[in-house]
Amino acid sequence: AGESHTLVGAPRATAWRLNAQNFTKGTWWPVQRVKFITNFGELQPGVAGCEAIGSDRIWGDDACTAAEHAFEDNGLCWGVKRAQDSSDFYLGVRCPEPHQVQVVQVLSGIWGTSGEWVSVQALVGAEWVTLDKAQLRGINLQTIYASSVAWRADWTWVPAAPVSAAVTSAVGW
Repeated sequence: AGESHTLVGAPRATAWRLNAQNFTKGTWWPVQRVKFITNFGELQPGVAGCEAIGSDRIWGDDACTAAEHAFEDNGLCWGVKRAQDSSDFYLGVRCPEPHQVQVVQVLSGIWGTSGEWVSVQALVGAEWVTLDKAQLRGINLQTIYASSVAWRADWTWVPAAPVSAAVTSAVGW
């Protein structure tokens, strides 16, 4: 307990999520798009038996706020409430088999969320491990996490941009 672990490269994990702790600007987090990218493409609900996970819906059973919408390029804004009995918001993907996510991107920052901090977490075994943390900036697709080595669409190995530099711009895949 209380130990710090440094992971080299991306771990293989059965679930990946963005976690916003101590969000200061309201009781919900508007997310228009989230991407969890592996060497083989985007990991999303319906791919390899994966499903979307989120802390809670804003409007009960309203289909508009289902977590799956955050994985679509349809312009709908998905929002998540705080988890019950917690100050956390989370949004991600859970799969039956482990996957190695190389890049995590989010389109947020709308309705005053710029400046909030989010963490990228992977479920390794039975424990959520925080891999990186970044501050939301503006209304654009923002890279929140890039592993130490990323596999590009043209199938050549390239070093990933440091997260401190990557958080202000999208990855041009």
